[in-house]
Amino acid sequence: MTNPFTPKTRWDWEIDPIGFRYLLNEIYDRYQIPLMITENGIGTLDELTEDKQVHDRERIDFLSFRELSKNTQKLRTYVCVNLLKCV
Repeated sequence: MTNPFTPKTRWDWEIDPIGFRYLLNEIYDRYQIPLMITENGIGTLDELTEDKQVHDRERIDFLSFRELSKNTQKLRTYVCVNLLKCV
């Protein structure tokens, strides 16, 4: 199921922080134990600019905890994953 109102990555993956928070709330309400997100991340195209830097606004925005921070009592652990972990 796709949500036509959510932004997507260059690879057509949905970014839905509100839906993610909703899912966390549903799971917490069902089991009443703190949650641990052990792998989450986003694939982006890193481009080296003329100033020899990667301006990674897309990943920074994805990892902003605006929505997840509303679940502080429910979320115990959050681990971000990126491709470098796998290389």
